[in-house]
This record gives sequence, structure tokens and C-alpha cells, in this order.
Amino acid sequence: MTVSQSFEVHREPVGKRSTAAIRQLLSHFGRSRSRPVGCSVPGGDRYARVSVRTNRYSVPVGLIGRTVRVMLHASEVVVYDGGKEVARHELLIAKGQARLEVDHYLEAPVRKLTPFPAQPRRNRPAPQASSPRP
Repeated sequence: MTVSQSFEVHREPVGKRSTAAIRQLLSHFGRSRSRPVGCSVPGGDRYARVSVRTNRYSVPVGLIGRTVRVMLHASEVVVYDGGKEVARHELLIAKGQARLEVDHYLEAPVRKLTPFPAQPRRNRPAPQASSPRP
């Protein structure tokens, strides 16, 4: 059967066709598999995120400052460190969005946050206690 003959067979309106007939027509196209696009990006900024296109995705805090490989699939973003997968996120469609995963931040070392870092005491004499005045 040629292409022109197959179109002549199905001349009724689309709304009146059965779903089986529509599936049979669409089966000729098969399933298209998109190929992933890969790129290397500087691993996590100071907030443990990588930028892919215009969006940001979280990575484990251990990757801050390291270069990672990002594979961009049709519906997800996969981040690799060496040959090991370290993060997998759903692809964000809108621009300027962020996808953060709490588990990536739980590895952060717990430390006391102070406004000024503690300075070591230099060889200063200890303050003298003053005598109380009567």
C-alpha cells in the first residue's frame, strides 16, 4: 500500500475514528527517544547549586567549587561527579527557577555561626580586677 492509498482509506473526520485506528496510524512514527546533551559546568556555587541554561539545581555540598558533568535529558537533569551520579532533578521549564533538594544540604558540617570569626588571643595581659569603692 502506498502513502496516497493509506490516506484514501482514512477519509472520515478524525473525531469519528476509533482510538484503535488512530493508534494504528500513529504507530508508524514509533517512539522518539531524545539523546541527552552533556556539558561540564563549575560545580556548586557557594549555595551548592549548578546553573544549567537559566535555571539552578542543587548538588551535594561536598561539590562546592568542583567541576561536574551535567547531562540534560528531555525531562530531567542528571549531575555526575566523575562517573558517579550525584543528583537527578526534574527539568525546569520556566526561566530563572531553582530546584533544591533538602538531602543535598544535610551533609553540611554544623558549625556555630558568628558575625566575626574568633580571633586567637595574643599575648595581652589579663584585665585587672578593680577594687570596689566604698
